[in-house]
Amino acid sequence: DSPAALRTQLGGSLDIPDFSVRQVGDDQTSPTPHFWGRPITYMGTFQDRLVIGSGAVITMSETSNYFNFFRSSSLTVKDSDPVEVFALGAEDDTIRHSVIFDKSLLLFGDKQQYSIDGRLPVTPATTTVIQSSAVEDSTDAAPVAAGDLVFFAKRRENTSQLYQIEIGDVADTSNS
Repeated sequence: DSPAALRTQLGGSLDIPDFSVRQVGDDQTSPTPHFWGRPITYMGTFQDRLVIGSGAVITMSETSNYFNFFRSSSLTVKDSDPVEVFALGAEDDTIRHSVIFDKSLLLFGDKQQYSIDGRLPVTPATTTVIQSSAVEDSTDAAPVAAGDLVFFAKRRENTSQLYQIEIGDVADTSNS
């Protein structure tokens, strides 16, 4: 539920920082992150930001401030401000894993795979999550990146299938 609850459960054996609180604005100008009060299904880092997934929504912290998910100004949006993006076409998907692939963050959901372009800095104004491929039920095991390939598995009835993603023939594309 919170860093304080985790500290209590662990008996104070670890130094766990608290999330930053809203310093400016209100729910309209500096909204509460989507994952608050919802199950967290993915955690990782990308471009010096903490990345948290809850369902198909990806929330990224402020740059270099991993526990701040609130804007620093209610009048302007800075490039370093937190980012919240929705995996387009994934209303009922759940993000579970990721790997860095060709400088981008490749996200694996229960129904599809998505990517966040890593060639440009992640900012609130420019970041999107786009569908890369649609291999359903491929989140039982975490994907593995090896060179110019990403390997991931899918269980189907009494068999397992192994897939690979490779850099596509056209810039910024991939083939699964």
